[in-house]
Amino acid sequence: MEGWLTLLYKNLPSIILSAFLLAGCTHRWAPHSTKKIGVTVAPLENVTAEPLLNQRLDAIVAEAMLKGGFSSEEAGRTVISGVLTRLTALPLAISRLEGAREYRVQIGATVTIKSVGKEPLTRHIIGEAEYLVRQESLADRSAKDMAIQEAGQEIADQMIAILLGGPTP
Repeated sequence: MEGWLTLLYKNLPSIILSAFLLAGCTHRWAPHSTKKIGVTVAPLENVTAEPLLNQRLDAIVAEAMLKGGFSSEEAGRTVISGVLTRLTALPLAISRLEGAREYRVQIGATVTIKSVGKEPLTRHIIGEAEYLVRQESLADRSAKDMAIQEAGQEIADQMIAILLGGPTP
């Protein structure tokens, strides 16, 4: 039977690597920057007929910004604002007997980014998602709500891409 010192010596590289992983020292090797970028996100204005759409998208955008490495701690350096200009449900599959069976939800927004010392940047973006019509009205509304959530996530992803200066997805 081997002594504990021999086992320790043989497994030392694994032990050291485990200690680094547990201590959180891997952030230097992460594929994205851990530096927080200060951004103020103004509440979105809603000019659509869908009540509370702006509040839903505000929550989606705030979560995406945090996940994307943005912070409101250094607020004021960059301000992003927007107007939700449309929410449409376009029929994709239509049955002669049952009407529309599948829809594509589109959310349109006009986004403006203002950074200190730079010209304001305005972009028109669209988020899309599809859903199938359900027989029960509650299930149908739930499917539409999920599509709105997905389309809202696309809007948030495009806002982040604009902030980072890359092409929008």
